[in-house]
Formats: sequence, structure tokens, C-alpha cells
Amino acid sequence: MQQLIAGELSRNRSSEVQTTLLDAIAESNLKAAPATWGEAVAVALQDPNSAVAHAGIRAARAITSTNKIDPAIEKIVLRAANDSGKSDDLRLELVSLLPARSTLSIPLFFVTPSAISTRLQSSHAANQCRLGGGSREFD
Repeated sequence: MQQLIAGELSRNRSSEVQTTLLDAIAESNLKAAPATWGEAVAVALQDPNSAVAHAGIRAARAITSTNKIDPAIEKIVLRAANDSGKSDDLRLELVSLLPARSTLSIPLFFVTPSAISTRLQSSHAANQCRLGGGSREFD
């Protein structure tokens, strides 16, 4: 079943099907997620459809253990979080996936104050991240 989910995520381009499969991953409650899910979730995080990207975030949370994130997901999260074309809400949710002490670029923090105030609780890890490209560090 796990391989079927990963395979369908890579083959099926329907937003509704992808969201359903990502929600299945998010609700899976597995102790250890299959390796193929990391790559499939990383692809979903890049989807231009915000519903798929948000479902990808929920799935990423389910397969990410404390301070350990799949390398494929981390790479995409950093890239997508720095994409100013994405909504501030999505970008802050992406940052919340990163483990403490992750290096972030300063332009990431040029988001609207309202987005920060409404999402600060979900981005607890941002308090402990180091900012790259500048001299600010948070511990």
C-alpha cells in the first residue's frame, strides 16, 4: 500500500488525488515512513496548487521526526520558503518544518506582519534558526 501511494503521487497529476494521497500519508501514523514518501512529499511541496502544497506540509510533518528531516524535503523546503512568489502563509508553514538551528536567508523574513502574527505559533522553530546571508543569529 505504501508503494502504491508513492507511485500514484508521482504519476497522478490530479490535485484532488494528490491531496487525498498526501492526507493519507499525514494520517498514516507510522513509526518509520518508507523512503519513497520523502521524495514524493518533496515534489508536492513545490506544487503551484496551494491545496497540494499545504497537504504536502501536513504529510511532511507526519514523516519528519524531531530535528530530523528527510534531506529531499529539507532542500525543497528551503527553496520554496525563499520563493517570494508563494504566499506568506505557505512560506511560514514551510519554515515550521525545519529543525531548530537551520540556516535561513534574510529575505525569507520579508513577509507581512499579519502573516507573522497569525503563524508565529506554528513556526516555533524559527526562533532558534540562524539567519544566513547576514549577521543575525537566534538561539
